[in-house]
Amino acid sequence: MLRIFPVLIVYLILNIMVGIRIQKSLLIEKTNCKIIFWIIFLVIAFSFVIAEIFPKILPFSATKIIYNIGCIYLGLFVYMILLFTISFFLTLIFKNGKLDYYSISIVLSIILVICGFYFENTTKIKNYDVQMETKLENTSSMKVALISDIHIGYTFGQSHLNKMITEINDLNPDIIVIAGDLIDSDLDIALHETDLSVLSNLKSKYGTFFALGNHDCYTQQIERLSNILRENN
Repeated sequence: MLRIFPVLIVYLILNIMVGIRIQKSLLIEKTNCKIIFWIIFLVIAFSFVIAEIFPKILPFSATKIIYNIGCIYLGLFVYMILLFTISFFLTLIFKNGKLDYYSISIVLSIILVICGFYFENTTKIKNYDVQMETKLENTSSMKVALISDIHIGYTFGQSHLNKMITEINDLNPDIIVIAGDLIDSDLDIALHETDLSVLSNLKSKYGTFFALGNHDCYTQQIERLSNILRENN
């Protein structure tokens, strides 16, 4: 906890800066309204932190809601930090301009996050032709299906996993490679949200292979995860 304390202080300062700009753009002037705004804003801003630090204290359903609110806000936060910085310089350059660049930045941030949700739930398959100097035995070509950063957890659940398996099988691959970050960071949450045994439904000629990613290591249950995957081929 002590190690992340400086990070939380910096995060708090940045959020105060963002909150002040949002408050001004929303024209919140009354004292009571300001107090309500800041309470709601800071709770939302730190919802991801709350879900990460106190996952065992709160009910699972509540933690899931708080976590997802936090993820949405973090997306907005990153975009607003970038766009507010640009807005600051635009305001300096065009001092007498009528445009409120900060309000435009807030709207753009919301649009970008909405686009992110769309792409998160829309699979795009990219095809690559890879030439190899070493010839493969008994075949002139091989179709490899590679997928990574699945992050099974609060945001990626059973329906997403089932859909992914169907889409991979439709490609009729010779071999399947999962290149890390199958689990978001907590194996118990992943097992609560999904039945990992459905991974045995992946179909290919030569099987499915998995490499650990940093988020899989964050679970601190690498051996348990590896055993589950081996049990399901």
